[in-house]
Amino acid sequence: MNTATYCRWIRRWLAASAFGCVALSCAHAPRALNGLNVSSERSDYSPVLGLAVEVPLQRIDSGSRRHVVLVRIDSGFVEARGDFASRAPVIMRYLRLSALLARFPSGADSNGVRRKPWTELARSAPIALADSLRAGERSHLNRFIELSIPVSPEVLESANGVVFEVSGAAMSIFRGPLVGSGWGEMPLRVYACSTFDTRGRIQRMRLRMLSDAYSKAC
Repeated sequence: MNTATYCRWIRRWLAASAFGCVALSCAHAPRALNGLNVSSERSDYSPVLGLAVEVPLQRIDSGSRRHVVLVRIDSGFVEARGDFASRAPVIMRYLRLSALLARFPSGADSNGVRRKPWTELARSAPIALADSLRAGERSHLNRFIELSIPVSPEVLESANGVVFEVSGAAMSIFRGPLVGSGWGEMPLRVYACSTFDTRGRIQRMRLRMLSDAYSKAC
């Protein structure tokens, strides 16, 4: 093979490869990168959560009718609202974290009826996230966390996303003619959604919905 023929062959191979890459990117959603890929919406009553989850989610086939999905968190943080100061009051307690396998609907709302953002299919046992948080305090998750979700093959087949639930107690100021005023505890539950599916692929529609109206999408 002479030099000219070899160069023509290389050019054809590069052109075919480029076409294949373009076609492949159109057919399949891009794979999410490991890093901070889960976050929650800021509000006056709930903590802000950020997690770096390993993707894709790992699945263990037990050889029976039950499987286990492993959700591995490399790092992250949980933060309370407000401005931090050394003498700031504790405003959240007993924070716990659970991972939920979920089914997100496909398509848009119809007939003016808004669909549920997602449906819970299975969940992990909760783990301790933080004993307490002062106003404005950020607690870093400087340890590897693994959450196990037991699930049947049928449910696993229909799952297409993962949601994280933070539960605990929030401190709030109450006032009333009979009890006066003071601090009281109220139950806290907030959700944080990922932008990837169970196979680790980025879901562009979910990403757009979360950026437009987080509470309606998660």
